Amino acid sequence: LVIEYRDDAWRADTGAQYLRNFIQRGIFAIPVCPSSEGCNVIINSGDLDKSKTPMVGTDGLLIKQYEKSKGVAQPWVWPVATATVASARIMARDAYLRGAKKAEDFSIVFDKNYRFGVEGAAAFNSEVRRLTGGNIPGYDPSNICNQSYCGVNAGQSSYAGDVATFKEGRFVALFLEPQTALAWMSDPNTPKSTDIQLGYGAAQPLFTRDFATNCKEKCDQMRVWTGFKPYTESYKNDPAVREWVNDLKATKPDADETNAFAEGGYVGMQLLVEALEKVGPELTRDRLRIALNTMNLNTGLTFQNGLKFSAS
Repeated sequence: LVIEYRDDAWRADTGAQYLRNFIQRGIFAIPVCPSSEGCNVIINSGDLDKSKTPMVGTDGLLIKQYEKSKGVAQPWVWPVATATVASARIMARDAYLRGAKKAEDFSIVFDKNYRFGVEGAAAFNSEVRRLTGGNIPGYDPSNICNQSYCGVNAGQSSYAGDVATFKEGRFVALFLEPQTALAWMSDPNTPKSTDIQLGYGAAQPLFTRDFATNCKEKCDQMRVWTGFKPYTESYKNDPAVREWVNDLKATKPDADETNAFAEGGYVGMQLLVEALEKVGPELTRDRLRIALNTMNLNTGLTFQNGLKFSAS
């Protein structure tokens, strides 16, 4: 087993080029594919369909990992995590059930550079509109920062201007990567979570120990959503969670056991291994695809009883 490390800095073009290089070299399958931006490019361009390269156990961030078009499932991609659009709808509904009943009660800050931020924001607003009958104040498909709907450029050292114009609702959703979220939350004019009536809600990229530690008091009581059982609270005693943490620490003792993407990678590799075992010694890509399309993966790390896959 040879491991090659490639850091694409979450850049779509760089990630796509690395993946295409692997495909051209004849890689049998792409396990996990942690870079959602690069994965999205080669999915949309048809590289996987042309080469018939299985992409197994992806992070599920982007809707194209699930759907090819008009509800047709991707034929060569098998995600394991909750899609960002689903997390956005769940987050909006949770705030609604806790008291956000009007469109102006909702607000959102999101990375407009990354597909997960744009898709998440659109889905969040769509769910708010379904629940309340109106758009979030300032909603604009061009994703500018306006009133309570604020798209920002990722990776800036300061967001003072956007923070000054942003209008917090009773609930604030954050669809940001950690560096951008810390810069936003560190602004002196950004309120603490406890100062917002229904607090902050954050998407899966912020489910990391490093973000929580560095955000400190500003993020106290923030709700961060993940599609896996996290190594926190009562889940620390869950046998499947303990096994995941033990396996992680045996491989890399200083790894962050609360990182949702690390846990997703673990689940994704379990999917690939079980599918390979199901195929047996006569291994081909087509046989692997057939096996994956009839899988029911039960790792104990997801909240539902097993992840079921099919070809439709």
